[in-house]
Amino acid sequence: SLAAAYGRLGALFLLVEVETQADACFRGARALEPEEFRWPYYAGYLAMMAGNADQALDYLKAAQALDADYPTLYLRIGKVHLDRSELPEAAAALERIADTPGLAAAANYYLGQIANLERRHEDAVAHLEKALAAKPDATEVHYPLGQAYRALGKNDLAREHLALFVAKTPEAEDPLLEQLQGASK
Repeated sequence: SLAAAYGRLGALFLLVEVETQADACFRGARALEPEEFRWPYYAGYLAMMAGNADQALDYLKAAQALDADYPTLYLRIGKVHLDRSELPEAAAALERIADTPGLAAAANYYLGQIANLERRHEDAVAHLEKALAAKPDATEVHYPLGQAYRALGKNDLAREHLALFVAKTPEAEDPLLEQLQGASK
């Protein structure tokens, strides 16, 4: 119960963006319950959101060692690898969940960005169109999609998508984060 209390306090700190204390709480919870997946997962998510990709990857790999079957874990790992410019590793993690309901939009969004970076613009279009099909309101997808169309010489489609761009990244379903957000109530 002490580990749960640490975790709940860490969740509250995370929700109000007090990262140092949240991390300390998750480390405390993990020390008391080392086999509990959610503690390194939450700590990894926190480190990822704080921009500490190295620490995020360490925590997420520790979480993976405890439960390799949590699909959203691969979205987080893929995003961290993308942030570190480790494109093959990012793609490998994201491809595992590219067709998973609730995660397909976000995974394909990042896969489309990777394809654009690798100048595989036809692949980028395919991934980004899948992302929009899964989450039509994820308007941030239109920007990299417009870039891909521009690189392919399809300027009318590029202008159309760039005009629809609004910063709204595809959201992913994440039961553990929903549980975390519920801790503040």
